[in-house]
Amino acid sequence: MIRSLLAVLATTCLLASPAASDYENIFPTDSFGDTVLPLPLWMQGDRGEGYLPFGMPEIEEVARFGKTSMIAQTGRPVGRLDVSTGTGVLSCTGFLVTVDLLLTTALCAQGTPRPAGKAAEIESIRFTLGYLDKTDPDSAEAFEVDSTPVEIDEALNYAVLRITSGQPGERYGTLALTHSAPLGHQPLRLYGHPLGFPQNVAYEDCWVATPAILDGDLRHTCDTLPGNEGSPLVHALETRVIGLHLGGFGNSVEHAIPIGRILERSRVLKPAVQD
Repeated sequence: MIRSLLAVLATTCLLASPAASDYENIFPTDSFGDTVLPLPLWMQGDRGEGYLPFGMPEIEEVARFGKTSMIAQTGRPVGRLDVSTGTGVLSCTGFLVTVDLLLTTALCAQGTPRPAGKAAEIESIRFTLGYLDKTDPDSAEAFEVDSTPVEIDEALNYAVLRITSGQPGERYGTLALTHSAPLGHQPLRLYGHPLGFPQNVAYEDCWVATPAILDGDLRHTCDTLPGNEGSPLVHALETRVIGLHLGGFGNSVEHAIPIGRILERSRVLKPAVQD
């Protein structure tokens, strides 16, 4: 389980607290194309292998629930988005909204790990679905992605990308979006591939915060790690996406874009709406 792995990593955690920019989910250039990634570069430095300053996040590998479980079935359209920039590989999360379109953050689509960064020169983008078990990487399936977004909004920080090597939504399904405004204390599940790991889900103590919206952002309490940028916040009872996770790992309250705000701007996401 990811929780077990993180327990091992946390044993090497030092007391120092580096800047948030140190937590960029960047991997070696030659790891692009690999299903099983090494640890991010910042976890391989002189702080010691497995340096983890975030405490123990409440996340679980989806595989432990079984492939036929509701949790696993809901997460099938969620994949790992690897962006090769020539100087490294940025790994985020994205999810299918139509048979060949995925939704993620604008920063991920631009190969930029943080808002202050400059858009990178992208060489290739790869979207991996079905990666549930590190010991069985052959069960995952990778798809090529057009590096030019179908739609991007840098101010709101979302992007829609097109898969060019097939229509994986026919096999893996899609996640429905909703205009519905999030309400405080709604139960959530947050799916993703933090640290490049197999798919995991946050579901314990995972709620819409109160107030639900502050300064235009959706606030939530789900635990995350670097690489969860672009993760869908799924309403646990209705299995519709109400938010696109942005960041805030290690904080008690984290931030996402309300899907309703994205739908107000988007020209291409109407087919994914289910209200």
